[in-house]
Amino acid sequence: MSGFLDKFLDFLKVSFLTFVFSFTAWVLWASLIIDTFNEGRLPLGSFIFLPNAARVICICFFGFRAIPALYVAEILGPEILFEHLYGYESYFTVFLSIMAVPAALLLLRTIGFRFLETKANFLDFRNYRHLLVVIVIAAAFNSIFVTSYLYLVNGSDISAAVTYRYFLGDIIGAVSVLLLLTFTYRTFKSFQ
Repeated sequence: MSGFLDKFLDFLKVSFLTFVFSFTAWVLWASLIIDTFNEGRLPLGSFIFLPNAARVICICFFGFRAIPALYVAEILGPEILFEHLYGYESYFTVFLSIMAVPAALLLLRTIGFRFLETKANFLDFRNYRHLLVVIVIAAAFNSIFVTSYLYLVNGSDISAAVTYRYFLGDIIGAVSVLLLLTFTYRTFKSFQ
């Protein structure tokens, strides 16, 4: 019974950290990127999409246990910050965006690129370059999955420029947060 309880408590810790990190990324993105540069207009905000960092970092560090909390944060963040930004039909696009990261990890594993499997090759702030590969592949999957869904199912007029903007925005946002976290980690480590 204690083994189950330990796993459950670990899941709760991961969920809490993931939710807080993802929700914070939404708040920072909304306040810094949307309000500062776009005067409230959302489309240009996708050029620096900070919440993508939460998807990539949490799934890479915590595994699939992070997915439920990411999903809740991805629904609640925009709902609270922008009031009715997403309609009910967009809940599936949120799911597609989150699942782009496991799809990228699965692709990398299929072609023989293995990490996250043992402590020897687990990601940390010294070998974060592996995260860059996941960021780029997940951004490609996300931009293709989401724009394809919006075009095929919703009938939205999606241009190649929108797909490219989503792709670049996911990469720039995730890399920005990764650089900030790396700088913060190294700064605090130097004080020890």
